[in-house]
Amino acid sequence: MRSIPHWHHLSHTRAASETERLKNAPYFTLERLTTEERFTAIGTLRFRRRCGKDYTFRVRLEYPRWYPKDPPLVFDHDKVFTPTLDGHLFTTHEICLTLTERGEFTKISEQLTHEVLTATLVWYHKRLIFDRTGRWPGLAEKHGLDAVIDLLIERDIIPDATTMSNWLTQHTIANGTFRAPDIYAPCPCGSGKRLKFCHRDDLQPFFKRLTNLFEPKHQRTHAHG
Repeated sequence: MRSIPHWHHLSHTRAASETERLKNAPYFTLERLTTEERFTAIGTLRFRRRCGKDYTFRVRLEYPRWYPKDPPLVFDHDKVFTPTLDGHLFTTHEICLTLTERGEFTKISEQLTHEVLTATLVWYHKRLIFDRTGRWPGLAEKHGLDAVIDLLIERDIIPDATTMSNWLTQHTIANGTFRAPDIYAPCPCGSGKRLKFCHRDDLQPFFKRLTNLFEPKHQRTHAHG
């Protein structure tokens, strides 16, 4: 089956506009751009601390097929930092900027590049502090399913992690495999309503992560967070 082209192959105008945004970012110097298969940009972020010392950090932005529906992935290009979840850096040297399900980035290409680069600059500053002190400054969110569960609790969709775990065991996970939940099962929020008529849409991102987790590795797609 023929695959759908990436966004920059579908619209050369959009690709040219994105290139200009990268070139004109005030705190980012574009060094190299490749557009053959994936739209990928390599460049240097920079900021100056109050003491007057300049800091620079080379990053690689890999744009997804459905940009700007999905934001670019950002990598520590020179592998300067040691991967660790406490330091919000995955083993692939991808930087953990945000939990996707929070929807903190816009889906507008004119703004998204600026938002991602700014978030990366903030991450870099915090990572320098983390490497010096051993503690992540500010809120240190969890990753993966645990982070999504915390978000569901925060948004009052489920009461607690134990309730969600028990519900999954009863309705979705059997013999080490995940199956799509029965939409007429009781909603894990405890309202007494059926899932279909309650928090089905709110829980879809969580179910999607579970599906990716239980799929064979050769079929699994990248899941940020």
